[in-house]
Amino acid sequence: MKKSVAESDRKVAMVRGNNVQRIAIFGVYQNQQLFQEAANYTKELKRRGIKTVHFYVAFSSRKSKLSYDEKQQEICFAPADFNLIGKYKNEELTLALKNEYDLLFDLTEGMSLAADVVIAKTNAKWKSGRANADRSFLHDFMIDQPKEKGLKSLIHYLDQYLMKFNTSNAA
Repeated sequence: MKKSVAESDRKVAMVRGNNVQRIAIFGVYQNQQLFQEAANYTKELKRRGIKTVHFYVAFSSRKSKLSYDEKQQEICFAPADFNLIGKYKNEELTLALKNEYDLLFDLTEGMSLAADVVIAKTNAKWKSGRANADRSFLHDFMIDQPKEKGLKSLIHYLDQYLMKFNTSNAA
């Protein structure tokens, strides 16, 4: 993954919080409560008027992915959607790789290697998540907050800092 990130032609750029129009949210479908918190944040961003909000959902197995009722603007994947060297076998992921985002919110907290692979290859100007030394190469911005504070708290601070970051109030 580190090699993939290093070889990426992604351009990290400052993003004005009030000009954000394209967001990728990454969540894991392992814990129903954590998944629901990530899904709710995705819905909230859409209600705020963000033009494009894609919810990438990582599953632990193909079976759990197939049993899930996928919704519009969700990109679902499981480890079976990759070959041994991390290339996508899933057509939906191949198409998603072409998307460009202003912000990427990693709400997986390292619970999915498959999600880490997709995050590494996703083209976003600014990638963010919870601070973790082992995953720091994936993010441009990290919130140093213990997991015990919960996902809602992480979402609150990521939203607070990034959606209001570098805003212009010019009329």
